[in-house]
Amino acid sequence: MLYKALVLRNLDRIDEAEKFSKHAADLSPDFTEALYQNAQYCALLKKTDTALTSLKAITRIDILHCLKIANERDFDGIKPQIAKILKEISAPVHEGIKNKLKKFDEKLNRLNAIINNIHKQDLIISDNQDTKQLQGDKQELANIINSDSALNLFVIDKCLARLDKNLLHDKSQLLSDCKEVRKKVEYEKRGAAKALKKIKGQGFLYPFFLKLFLSQIYAVPAGIFVKVPPDLLISEYTILIGASMGIPPGVLILEAIAVVSCVLMVFVPRIKWKNIYARLQHKEHKLDDTIKAIERE
Repeated sequence: MLYKALVLRNLDRIDEAEKFSKHAADLSPDFTEALYQNAQYCALLKKTDTALTSLKAITRIDILHCLKIANERDFDGIKPQIAKILKEISAPVHEGIKNKLKKFDEKLNRLNAIINNIHKQDLIISDNQDTKQLQGDKQELANIINSDSALNLFVIDKCLARLDKNLLHDKSQLLSDCKEVRKKVEYEKRGAAKALKKIKGQGFLYPFFLKLFLSQIYAVPAGIFVKVPPDLLISEYTILIGASMGIPPGVLILEAIAVVSCVLMVFVPRIKWKNIYARLQHKEHKLDDTIKAIERE
Protein backbone atom coordinates (compact mmCIF):
# COMPACT_ATOMS: atom_id res chain seq x y z
CA MET A 1 0.00 0.00 0.00
CA LEU A 2 2.80 2.42 0.90
CA TYR A 3 4.69 1.60 -2.27
CA LYS A 4 1.60 2.36 -4.33
CA ALA A 5 1.13 5.60 -2.35
CA LEU A 6 4.71 6.67 -3.14
CA VAL A 7 4.27 5.94 -6.85
CA LEU A 8 1.05 7.97 -6.89
CA ARG A 9 2.76 10.79 -5.00
CA ASN A 10 5.45 10.91 -7.68
CA LEU A 11 2.68 11.11 -10.27
CA ASP A 12 1.25 14.04 -8.29
CA ARG A 13 -1.93 12.07 -7.52
CA ILE A 14 -1.95 13.07 -3.84
CA ASP A 15 -5.62 12.17 -3.20
CA GLU A 16 -5.06 8.57 -4.22
CA ALA A 17 -1.72 8.41 -2.41
CA GLU A 18 -3.47 9.50 0.82
CA LYS A 19 -6.07 6.74 0.48
CA PHE A 20 -3.47 4.00 0.02
CA SER A 21 -1.38 5.29 2.96
CA LYS A 22 -4.54 5.38 5.11
CA HIS A 23 -5.28 1.81 4.09
CA ALA A 24 -1.75 0.83 5.17
CA ALA A 25 -2.18 2.66 8.50
CA ASP A 26 -5.51 0.91 9.10
CA LEU A 27 -3.85 -2.46 8.51
CA SER A 28 -1.00 -1.65 10.97
CA PRO A 29 -1.97 1.14 13.42
CA ASP A 30 1.45 1.02 15.16
CA PHE A 31 3.43 1.17 11.91
CA THR A 32 4.84 4.69 12.23
CA GLU A 33 5.98 4.93 8.61
CA ALA A 34 2.40 4.39 7.41
CA LEU A 35 1.11 7.05 9.81
CA TYR A 36 3.91 9.39 8.81
CA GLN A 37 3.28 9.16 5.08
CA ASN A 38 -0.45 9.54 5.61
CA ALA A 39 0.24 12.71 7.66
CA GLN A 40 2.40 14.02 4.79
CA TYR A 41 -0.34 13.55 2.20
CA CYS A 42 -3.00 14.99 4.55
CA ALA A 43 -0.85 18.06 5.14
CA LEU A 44 -0.46 18.56 1.39
CA LEU A 45 -4.24 18.17 0.96
CA LYS A 46 -4.88 20.71 3.75
CA LYS A 47 -6.44 18.01 5.96
CA THR A 48 -4.72 19.60 8.92
CA ASP A 49 -6.63 17.88 11.76
CA THR A 50 -6.07 14.40 10.30
CA ALA A 51 -2.39 15.16 9.74
CA LEU A 52 -1.96 16.41 13.30
CA THR A 53 -3.77 13.37 14.74
CA SER A 54 -1.37 11.07 12.89
CA LEU A 55 1.66 13.08 13.99
CA LYS A 56 0.51 13.03 17.60
CA ALA A 57 0.16 9.23 17.43
CA ILE A 58 3.63 8.91 15.85
CA THR A 59 5.40 10.94 18.55
CA ARG A 60 3.69 8.94 21.28
CA ILE A 61 4.97 5.71 19.69
CA ASP A 62 8.47 6.99 18.88
CA ILE A 63 9.60 10.43 20.03
CA LEU A 64 12.63 10.29 17.70
CA HIS A 65 10.28 11.10 14.81
CA CYS A 66 10.43 14.70 16.09
CA LEU A 67 13.68 15.11 14.14
CA LYS A 68 12.13 13.79 10.95
CA ILE A 69 8.99 15.90 11.36
CA ALA A 70 11.04 19.06 12.01
CA ASN A 71 12.94 18.64 8.71
CA GLU A 72 9.97 17.60 6.57
CA ARG A 73 9.03 20.27 3.98
CA ASP A 74 5.56 18.76 3.49
CA PHE A 75 4.72 20.03 7.02
CA ASP A 76 5.87 23.61 6.44
CA GLY A 77 2.27 24.81 6.28
CA ILE A 78 1.34 23.38 9.69
CA LYS A 79 4.56 23.98 11.68
CA PRO A 80 2.87 26.22 14.31
CA GLN A 81 0.22 23.54 15.00
CA ILE A 82 2.92 20.86 15.20
CA ALA A 83 4.87 22.95 17.72
CA LYS A 84 1.72 23.24 19.84
CA ILE A 85 1.18 19.46 19.76
CA LEU A 86 4.76 18.76 20.79
CA LYS A 87 4.44 21.23 23.64
CA GLU A 88 1.29 19.48 24.85
CA ILE A 89 3.10 16.14 24.70
CA SER A 90 6.09 17.62 26.52
CA ALA A 91 4.17 19.15 29.44
CA PRO A 92 3.62 15.98 31.52
CA VAL A 93 7.08 14.68 30.59
CA HIS A 94 8.60 18.01 31.62
CA GLU A 95 6.94 17.87 35.06
CA GLY A 96 7.96 14.24 35.56
CA ILE A 97 11.58 15.01 34.68
CA LYS A 98 11.69 17.93 37.11
CA ASN A 99 10.51 15.63 39.90
CA LYS A 100 13.07 12.96 38.93
CA LEU A 101 15.83 15.56 38.79
CA LYS A 102 14.86 16.85 42.25
CA LYS A 103 14.94 13.35 43.74
CA PHE A 104 18.26 12.60 42.06
CA ASP A 105 19.69 15.86 43.40
CA GLU A 106 18.61 14.93 46.94
CA LYS A 107 20.23 11.49 46.69
CA LEU A 108 23.40 13.02 45.22
CA ASN A 109 23.59 15.61 48.02
CA ARG A 110 23.20 12.92 50.69
CA LEU A 111 25.94 10.78 49.13
CA ASN A 112 28.16 13.84 48.81
CA ALA A 113 27.62 14.64 52.50
CA ILE A 114 28.75 11.10 53.41
CA ILE A 115 31.87 11.44 51.24
CA ASN A 116 32.68 14.86 52.76
CA ASN A 117 32.35 13.30 56.22
CA ILE A 118 34.77 10.54 55.17
CA HIS A 119 37.29 13.18 54.07
CA LYS A 120 36.93 15.06 57.38
CA GLN A 121 37.74 11.86 59.26
CA ASP A 122 40.87 11.37 57.09
CA LEU A 123 39.58 7.95 56.06
CA ILE A 124 41.18 6.79 52.82
CA ILE A 125 38.48 4.49 51.46
CA SER A 126 39.13 4.44 47.72
CA ASP A 127 40.52 6.50 44.86
CA ASN A 128 37.03 7.37 43.61
CA GLN A 129 35.60 9.42 46.48
CA ASP A 130 34.20 12.14 44.27
CA THR A 131 30.78 13.07 42.90
CA LYS A 132 31.99 15.94 40.67
CA GLN A 133 31.30 13.99 37.48
CA LEU A 134 27.75 13.16 38.56
CA GLN A 135 27.18 16.74 39.68
CA GLY A 136 28.44 18.06 36.35
CA ASP A 137 26.23 15.68 34.37
CA LYS A 138 23.23 16.56 36.51
CA GLN A 139 23.80 20.29 36.00
CA GLU A 140 24.09 19.79 32.26
CA LEU A 141 20.70 18.07 32.21
CA ALA A 142 19.24 20.81 34.42
CA ASN A 143 20.38 23.41 31.88
CA ILE A 144 18.65 21.55 29.03
CA ILE A 145 15.40 20.87 30.88
CA ASN A 146 13.98 24.32 30.15
CA SER A 147 13.95 23.55 26.45
CA ASP A 148 10.53 23.09 24.85
CA SER A 149 11.87 20.29 22.66
CA ALA A 150 10.01 17.04 23.26
CA LEU A 151 13.02 15.17 21.91
CA ASN A 152 15.35 16.89 24.36
CA LEU A 153 13.07 15.95 27.24
CA PHE A 154 13.04 12.35 26.04
CA VAL A 155 16.85 12.33 25.96
CA ILE A 156 17.04 13.94 29.42
CA ASP A 157 14.70 11.28 30.80
CA LYS A 158 16.93 8.52 29.42
CA CYS A 159 20.07 10.27 30.72
CA LEU A 160 18.57 10.65 34.19
CA ALA A 161 17.88 6.91 34.29
CA ARG A 162 21.54 6.31 33.42
CA LEU A 163 22.75 8.82 36.02
CA ASP A 164 20.61 7.11 38.63
CA LYS A 165 22.30 3.79 37.80
CA ASN A 166 25.72 5.45 38.01
CA LEU A 167 24.84 6.92 41.40
CA LEU A 168 23.71 3.52 42.64
CA HIS A 169 26.94 1.97 41.36
CA ASP A 170 29.08 4.63 43.08
CA LYS A 171 27.16 4.15 46.32
CA SER A 172 27.55 0.35 46.15
CA GLN A 173 31.27 0.69 45.40
CA LEU A 174 31.74 3.10 48.32
CA LEU A 175 29.86 0.74 50.64
CA SER A 176 32.00 -2.19 49.52
CA ASP A 177 35.21 -0.18 49.99
CA CYS A 178 34.13 0.96 53.48
CA LYS A 179 33.40 -2.62 54.53
CA GLU A 180 36.79 -3.73 53.20
CA VAL A 181 38.59 -1.00 55.16
CA ARG A 182 36.46 -1.89 58.21
CA LYS A 183 37.77 -5.48 58.04
CA LYS A 184 41.38 -4.26 57.87
CA VAL A 185 40.87 -1.93 60.84
CA GLU A 186 39.27 -4.73 62.84
CA TYR A 187 42.23 -7.00 62.05
CA GLU A 188 44.70 -4.29 63.11
CA LYS A 189 42.71 -3.66 66.29
CA ARG A 190 42.84 -7.34 67.22
CA GLY A 191 46.62 -7.23 66.71
CA ALA A 192 46.91 -4.15 68.94
CA ALA A 193 44.74 -5.77 71.62
CA LYS A 194 46.91 -8.90 71.53
CA ALA A 195 50.11 -6.87 71.88
CA LEU A 196 48.64 -4.84 74.74
CA LYS A 197 47.47 -7.96 76.54
CA LYS A 198 50.92 -9.52 76.21
CA ILE A 199 52.60 -6.41 77.66
CA LYS A 200 50.13 -6.23 80.56
CA GLY A 201 50.59 -9.95 81.20
CA GLN A 202 54.31 -9.41 81.79
CA GLY A 203 53.56 -6.99 84.61
CA PHE A 204 55.82 -4.12 85.60
CA LEU A 205 58.40 -5.35 88.13
CA TYR A 206 59.77 -8.34 86.24
CA PRO A 207 60.50 -6.47 82.95
CA PHE A 208 61.80 -3.46 84.90
CA PHE A 209 64.29 -5.37 87.07
CA LEU A 210 65.34 -7.57 84.17
CA LYS A 211 66.19 -4.55 82.06
CA LEU A 212 67.82 -2.84 85.06
CA PHE A 213 69.96 -5.91 85.71
CA LEU A 214 71.05 -6.08 82.07
CA SER A 215 71.85 -2.36 82.11
CA GLN A 216 74.47 -2.97 84.82
CA ILE A 217 76.61 -4.72 82.21
CA TYR A 218 77.50 -1.34 80.72
CA ALA A 219 76.46 1.17 83.44
CA VAL A 220 79.01 0.22 86.12
CA PRO A 221 82.09 -0.40 83.94
CA ALA A 222 81.42 2.60 81.75
CA GLY A 223 80.63 4.84 84.74
CA ILE A 224 84.08 4.25 86.21
CA PHE A 225 85.70 5.81 83.17
CA VAL A 226 83.24 8.73 82.84
CA LYS A 227 84.96 11.95 83.88
CA VAL A 228 82.68 14.48 85.59
CA PRO A 229 83.79 18.14 85.81
CA PRO A 230 84.32 18.99 89.52
CA ASP A 231 82.34 22.22 89.31
CA LEU A 232 79.35 20.35 87.88
CA LEU A 233 78.76 17.48 90.25
CA ILE A 234 81.38 16.83 92.95
CA SER A 235 79.85 19.13 95.60
CA GLU A 236 76.34 17.74 95.13
CA TYR A 237 77.69 14.21 94.98
CA THR A 238 79.52 14.66 98.34
CA ILE A 239 76.40 16.02 100.05
CA LEU A 240 73.96 13.39 98.76
CA ILE A 241 75.99 10.22 98.74
CA GLY A 242 78.97 10.96 100.88
CA ALA A 243 82.54 10.71 99.85
CA SER A 244 83.07 7.86 102.31
CA MET A 245 80.94 5.49 100.15
CA GLY A 246 83.42 5.76 97.35
CA ILE A 247 80.92 5.58 94.43
CA PRO A 248 82.35 7.26 91.35
CA PRO A 249 80.21 10.12 90.01
CA GLY A 250 80.14 8.58 86.52
CA VAL A 251 78.61 5.35 87.86
CA LEU A 252 75.96 7.31 89.73
CA ILE A 253 75.02 9.22 86.56
CA LEU A 254 74.81 6.13 84.37
CA GLU A 255 72.80 4.27 87.03
CA ALA A 256 70.29 7.13 87.11
CA ILE A 257 70.09 7.08 83.31
CA ALA A 258 69.64 3.29 83.38
CA VAL A 259 66.74 3.51 85.88
CA VAL A 260 64.95 6.18 83.85
CA SER A 261 65.56 4.26 80.61
CA CYS A 262 64.19 1.03 82.09
CA VAL A 263 61.06 2.79 83.33
CA LEU A 264 60.53 4.27 79.86
CA MET A 265 61.16 0.92 78.15
CA VAL A 266 58.47 -0.65 80.33
CA PHE A 267 55.84 2.09 80.13
CA VAL A 268 56.29 3.58 76.65
CA PRO A 269 55.27 0.41 74.71
CA ARG A 270 52.23 0.05 76.96
CA ILE A 271 51.17 3.65 76.34
CA LYS A 272 51.94 3.30 72.64
CA TRP A 273 49.74 0.22 72.17
CA LYS A 274 46.97 1.76 74.27
CA ASN A 275 46.94 4.79 71.97
CA ILE A 276 47.04 2.61 68.85
CA TYR A 277 44.14 0.49 70.14
CA ALA A 278 42.07 3.59 71.04
CA ARG A 279 42.75 5.17 67.64
CA LEU A 280 41.74 2.02 65.78
CA GLN A 281 38.63 1.63 67.92
CA HIS A 282 37.61 5.23 67.16
CA LYS A 283 38.23 4.64 63.44
CA GLU A 284 36.16 1.45 63.60
CA HIS A 285 33.21 3.31 65.15
CA LYS A 286 33.42 6.03 62.50
CA LEU A 287 33.44 3.42 59.75
CA ASP A 288 30.42 1.70 61.30
CA ASP A 289 28.54 5.02 61.28
CA THR A 290 29.55 5.64 57.65
CA ILE A 291 28.47 2.15 56.55
CA LYS A 292 25.08 2.60 58.27
CA ALA A 293 24.62 6.00 56.60
CA ILE A 294 25.34 4.53 53.15
CA GLU A 295 23.03 1.56 53.76
CA ARG A 296 20.21 3.93 54.75
CA GLU A 297 20.44 5.49 51.29
